[in-house]
Amino acid sequence: MPPKRAAKRVSAGSRQVVAAVEAGKGVTSKLKVGAPTQQVEPERVRTLNDKPEAAGKYVLYWVQAAVRWSYNHALQYGKQEANRLGLPLLCCFGVTPYPEANLRHYRFLLEGVADLQAHLKAEKIRLVVKQMPPSKLAAALATDAALVVTDMGYLRIQRQWRSSLAAALKVRLVQVETCAAVPVETVSSKREFAARTIRPKIMKLLPRFLHRLTPASVAKSSLGLRIRLGGDADLTQRGAIDKFLAGFKGLDRSVPSVSQWFEGGATAAGKQLQEFIDNRLGFYGEHRNDPDKLYSSDLSPYYHYGHVSPVQAAVAVMESAGPKTGKEGFVEESIVRRELSLNFCHFEEKYDDFSCLPSWAQKTLKDHMKDKREHQYTLKQLEDGKTDDEVWNAAQKHMVVTGKMANYMRMYWGKKVLEWAPSHQLAYKWLLYLNNKYELDGRDPNSFAGVAWVFGNHDRPWQKTPAFGMVRYMGQRGMYSKFNMPGYISMVEQYAQGVRKPVVADKKGASAAAKASAKKAPASAGRGRGSAAGVGKRKASGGSAPPMKRARK
Repeated sequence: MPPKRAAKRVSAGSRQVVAAVEAGKGVTSKLKVGAPTQQVEPERVRTLNDKPEAAGKYVLYWVQAAVRWSYNHALQYGKQEANRLGLPLLCCFGVTPYPEANLRHYRFLLEGVADLQAHLKAEKIRLVVKQMPPSKLAAALATDAALVVTDMGYLRIQRQWRSSLAAALKVRLVQVETCAAVPVETVSSKREFAARTIRPKIMKLLPRFLHRLTPASVAKSSLGLRIRLGGDADLTQRGAIDKFLAGFKGLDRSVPSVSQWFEGGATAAGKQLQEFIDNRLGFYGEHRNDPDKLYSSDLSPYYHYGHVSPVQAAVAVMESAGPKTGKEGFVEESIVRRELSLNFCHFEEKYDDFSCLPSWAQKTLKDHMKDKREHQYTLKQLEDGKTDDEVWNAAQKHMVVTGKMANYMRMYWGKKVLEWAPSHQLAYKWLLYLNNKYELDGRDPNSFAGVAWVFGNHDRPWQKTPAFGMVRYMGQRGMYSKFNMPGYISMVEQYAQGVRKPVVADKKGASAAAKASAKKAPASAGRGRGSAAGVGKRKASGGSAPPMKRARK
C-alpha cells in the first residue's frame, strides 16, 4: 500500500500516529455515523443484463464475495425484493477450485459459509451449498427464479463469473456492492494515482454511506422449498466441514488450516472486532505498526472473505469510546487504504503483473537490474525461510505458521524479495506466490496492491539505491532501530511451538547475539521522514532512502 508523509513527529522513540501523517489531522472530526436505516443506497445497485423479471418461485441471491448475514447490502436487497414480489428468498453458494487457494483458505471460507447457513436458517432462508462452479450453480437455480441478486467482486475471475451468468440468464441479474464502504465507481471513474488523490473523494462521500444497516426480515420461508438440484451440504452439522473438505475434488491440501489462530465467519469477525475495540483501539493510533505489540485489528482475513463489512467495522469503531487517533487510524487503514486497493484492481486489468507499475518505476528498476546484490536466494530458500536475515526469516515463518504476518513486516518482507531475487519480474511473481499461498487474506485486492507498492505503485521516486533505483528502499538496521526485533523473533518462535499468547521480552532483554546481529545489519540509505504502507495495509517511517522531489506529470 502507498506511503504517508509525516507532518510532525511525536515524542522520541514513539511511532507516528495517523493524525500526523499525510492524511492530515482531524479526518474524523466531522465524520458522524448516520441514523439506522433499512435502505440500500441506489449507488450500490447495478443491473447486469437487460432481461425482465419472471414469474418465478423465488428470488435467488447468489452469495459469492459477501459471506455474512450482518451488514450485507446484497442480502438486504434480496430480502426486500422477495417481499415486494411476495416470494421467498433462496440463497446459494458454489464451492469450486479457485486460483491459488488451498486447504488453509477453504477451511476459513467454509467456517464462514456454515455460520451464514445457520443464521439464514434462523431467518427462514435456505442457503444451498454445493461443490459446483458458482456461476453454474446460480444459473441452474435461476431457472425457477423471478430475479437473481448477487454481490460484487473486484478481481478478474469474479467479474468473469458475473459476466457469464448475466449472459446466460433469462431473468434479470442485479449486482449490489457491499464489500466497499463507498461504491468504487461512485468514488472514481479511473485508477487513482495514490492515497492522497482518493482520500478526499472517499471522505467527502463517506458520511452518506456510514450508518447502521438494520436487517430486514422475509415474509415467506424458503426452508421447505423444493428445488431442482439435490445433494447440497448442511455445513452446520458437527464434522460437516471436515466431510465436505475430504470430498472436495481438486483441492490443494499442501498448506494446513490455521483454525487454531483464526476462526472464519461473521460471528467470529464480530468477536474479533469487539475484542479490538475493547483492548487494542486505545493503542492502535500510535503502536499498530509495532510487530511485537499486536495492536492491529486482525480483520484483514475477514474483509477478504466478506465475513465483516467495512461499514460495520467503521460504525462500531466510530461509536466506541476509543481515542481520536485510533479512530482516525482505523478509518484511514480500513477504508481509505483498503478502498484504494479496490480501485486499483477494478480499473487496472493487469493488477497482478509487473507491467501494471507506473512507467518511472519500471524504468528505474530496469536501469538497476544488473546492480550488485549482497545476497541472492532461490524461491525454495525463501519459502523455507533460509536466508541470512533473521528478521525476514521470522516474518516468513509468522505467515507460514499462523496465516498472517505482522502488518509492518509485510513491507520489509516484500522489499527484501525485490532485492534478493534474480530479477525484478521474478521477484514480483515470487511475492504473489508466497503471499497468496500462505496468507489467509492472499488473493485479495489489498494483496495485489500491496505487492505492486513494493515496486513503486502508489508511491513516488526516492533517492537511488542499488537494485532499487528510485523505488523506496527498506533496510534491516532501520527495523532494529525502530522496533523490538529480538522480541518479535522470539514471539514468532513461540507461535511456531504452538504458544497462543507468547511472552515478549522488551528490547533491554534482548540476547547479546541479537544485539550483535543488529549492529551488523546493513545501514539503510538514509532516514526519510516519509512513511510507507506495506504489502498488507500498514505504513512505515524512516529506514528508507530520503525522498526526491516528485516529478511533475
